[in-house]
Amino acid sequence: MHAQGHIRESFAEWVDNGCEATEVGSDFFYDGVARSTLWLFGQLWRCSDIMPAQMCYTLDMRPGSTYAQAVHALRHKVKPSVAANPLEQPERGLKAAPSKTREMRLRRVAHREGYAIHKDRARSWRLGHCGGFMIVDPSTSFPMAGFEYDLDLNAVEEWLTP
Repeated sequence: MHAQGHIRESFAEWVDNGCEATEVGSDFFYDGVARSTLWLFGQLWRCSDIMPAQMCYTLDMRPGSTYAQAVHALRHKVKPSVAANPLEQPERGLKAAPSKTREMRLRRVAHREGYAIHKDRARSWRLGHCGGFMIVDPSTSFPMAGFEYDLDLNAVEEWLTP
């Protein structure tokens, strides 16, 4: 897969700066916004373009190596810019997010933890239907929390937070 030239140039700048930066320069992108190094690595993950020989020597790689090979070899140098726990993102403020956005983010966190979140779709309030959420183990379909769909988003977040 071919990567666009400005993305490859951005990677070259990152290498020239010692492979330490967590963001790459905004002057390479049309919108003028800096991108994270993780984003850059994602763009080059399958890039089959061959790196210049000088860059190969700088990275201690065999001449003729591709950008994808370099990104795979250097992925340990890139540190995620978010907190270790995806629910603890002070710059975004999970509780301040709109409820649908927050629900989708919690669903992704639950999926990474091996669970699924089910929402009560009943239109009437009756026994066993409280209009909330249930956390389920997808392999057994056994509810882990919120047996009567009695969890709200705050309770789901508390349950998923270690």
